[in-house]
Amino acid sequence: MANEIWHAKVYITQIPAFTDHTLNNDIESNSEETDIDKSWLCNPFMDNTVYGTEFTIDSKFSWAFFIPNSSKSEAYFKGNFMLNYLKEKFKGLDGKVQTIQINSESLNQNKNFFELRLPRPNQIYLKKISLITKFMNLYYHRMNKKPLSLYILWQIDDSISGINSLSYKTGKFATYIFKIRIFFSSNLNISYLSEMNLEDIENLANLNLMTSDIQTKLNEGAKLIRGSENTWHNILTGNVFWQNDEKKFTGVCYEKIYDTINLEIRPCFLSANVTDFTMLNNIPLPKASILENENVNFDSHNINYQRDLHFGKYVHNGVLTQVDTYLPQDNFAQSVLIAGQQGTGKTYFLRQIMNEFYNKAPGVGILVLNLAKGNQEKLYSVDKVIKYGSPEFRIRYFIEGQYIEKCLQETASYLIASLGLKNIVEKNMLTVMRSFYYKEGLPNSLKTLFSNLEKFFKENPYHDKFQTNILRAIKNRILSLLSDPILKKTIELTKKFPTWIKEWLGGKKVFLDLSMCNIHVKRLLSNAIFQMVRALLPDIETRGLNYLIVIDEAHQILGKPISNNPDDDDYIAREQLEKIFADLMKAFRSRGLSFILADQEPNRLFSCISTLPSLKFLFRLGYPDNALFSGDRNEQNFLSIQRNRYVLILNGITGERFVFRTLNI
Repeated sequence: MANEIWHAKVYITQIPAFTDHTLNNDIESNSEETDIDKSWLCNPFMDNTVYGTEFTIDSKFSWAFFIPNSSKSEAYFKGNFMLNYLKEKFKGLDGKVQTIQINSESLNQNKNFFELRLPRPNQIYLKKISLITKFMNLYYHRMNKKPLSLYILWQIDDSISGINSLSYKTGKFATYIFKIRIFFSSNLNISYLSEMNLEDIENLANLNLMTSDIQTKLNEGAKLIRGSENTWHNILTGNVFWQNDEKKFTGVCYEKIYDTINLEIRPCFLSANVTDFTMLNNIPLPKASILENENVNFDSHNINYQRDLHFGKYVHNGVLTQVDTYLPQDNFAQSVLIAGQQGTGKTYFLRQIMNEFYNKAPGVGILVLNLAKGNQEKLYSVDKVIKYGSPEFRIRYFIEGQYIEKCLQETASYLIASLGLKNIVEKNMLTVMRSFYYKEGLPNSLKTLFSNLEKFFKENPYHDKFQTNILRAIKNRILSLLSDPILKKTIELTKKFPTWIKEWLGGKKVFLDLSMCNIHVKRLLSNAIFQMVRALLPDIETRGLNYLIVIDEAHQILGKPISNNPDDDDYIAREQLEKIFADLMKAFRSRGLSFILADQEPNRLFSCISTLPSLKFLFRLGYPDNALFSGDRNEQNFLSIQRNRYVLILNGITGERFVFRTLNI
């Protein structure tokens, strides 16, 4: 339809990260090329298009560019063209496009408008016009209590831009000239000051503040005038300027003609380098976080959609793209670290990975050790869920592997370490275990084993202080812990072998819930599980991935000692456990075993957890966590400001490093 009006509307959702420049108040010292490059005052269609932008302060802030058009298809085309132009011009900018039909009801809305009138053209401004900065100050300081919108409409002025004698002087440089109209919309009740309420007077004063500091060398300033009843109609239709082919001005008569133009259509004249129409820091929109020196290699011809794991959408220069990112399953074969602050999306990303493995890797056994929160089994696609205390939750404290002496030694090590006893006790525990094993076999009850360790110390005493401390620890702490009937039943050596570990080794996905246990029980049972894995995993080298152990909130059992006192029970336990776990990660990689470890503060974890995994997924991290992965301050800052669900991947297998956003689940 010939009379239709459509708006191509480009909503800005993210601004570039390089917006920390400071506006220079001395306009003559600015470089024309630099200022034009920063300004969004532009003419991308290279014609007489009327462009508009709208800043709105209400309960939220919004910023949109708009272009009046005569059809929906034209509006959609121009909206996408404009967005892509802005994204190309400003690295990191992002937005979304909408097409909106302007109907008669919209055109006839009653709104109160004010227009900001700038001085006549062909003058030199004393300072750069800081209009957007001032407008943003109203938002941040909440100086304006009522909703307020700023509309800026512009059009290239080919009636004067080609005439050298009338080139717009800005002190030192001349540049392209734009016709400008600037409007404010506010529902102020304007009358005589004596009849206005205090809030409206305050808001009116704030609006007039927009004219301050705008002054030329001829002492002309800006004015705020009331708009006419046609202002809103003209803004929506783009009918705010004369047509360039109807007015051709020449030489000396230009300013006289300018003064005689009807005030309703008389524009201001500005160039890009006299305004702050740029991507300023005080614009309250998300800012792009851009990874420098990224290394990415997407080759769609090599993607195996049936096997490779789909984990996100590629982020290019801080802008989310629609490029899907995949990883081969074998990239997970050398252990994985997922790190990020609380609420950044780690758990849901872990869920996503688990679901991908469940659907695409039926032969890979996955064991989830749930240590922190209850009811997490709902997040994961698994074949079996077993909670601590249930009849199926069985963990043998000893597994007889191929090399008996090695199994006895490893079992003695983890038992003593997980219960916080000094490593000298490990030798005596090994002696006690050997005595049992080679005579009548190890006892079913772990409590019986430690009772005999206590007896051994009494029969073979050390010096008094050490002897007293060891006997007190065994009796009051360890034997008391092992008196718990649930723990006793869980870890005893029964003839019936735990079925869940057979299923895991056969490729099933098993969820073990230890969230209701105290830290000492978690530590003991987790290490008993690791020992079962070491004893049962086939001693056959493989390059692929066969088994995964997943641990969220890894600090529960894999955290550094809080104390640096070598005599402290916690220090002793954690120091020994780090050695055991590091050996497990390194030695069993060749057997197809890998770990996925997730935590909020990786600096609290054993150092091997940040160094050994080849694949790292890093969500937002502050100091000192971000310093674990880069010594570069810029990269540390990048990690500290990442948005939720945005992830930096460091792939030690391929050398890739890039950013993606996790998928919607």
